[in-house]
Amino acid sequence: LIKRDLGEIFKKELGLKREILLTITNVEISKDLLEAKVLVSIFPFKETQQILEKIEKIKRRIEGLLNKKISLRVFLKLKFLIDETEEKADQIEKTLRDLSKLPT
Repeated sequence: LIKRDLGEIFKKELGLKREILLTITNVEISKDLLEAKVLVSIFPFKETQQILEKIEKIKRRIEGLLNKKISLRVFLKLKFLIDETEEKADQIEKTLRDLSKLPT
């Protein structure tokens, strides 16, 4: 539910270019419901830092919009982290391709 709501908020608030793909890969909510760690994956990878800075800049607005949607009694604070799984997998694939091209 939170992933879906955040996805809708990101779509409206970030105004990303068509060629940028932002995926919310996981949301971990603390037991006290005060904080949520939001893992995001951004492609192309070179855009990651710029997009994360954009998210951090409007973080309070994102928190406000999300809290309005989910109606918790407490205000959920968000912490955005980059999920590097896809980037690491891409690097491993590239390395394996390069190794397969080496003469034996």
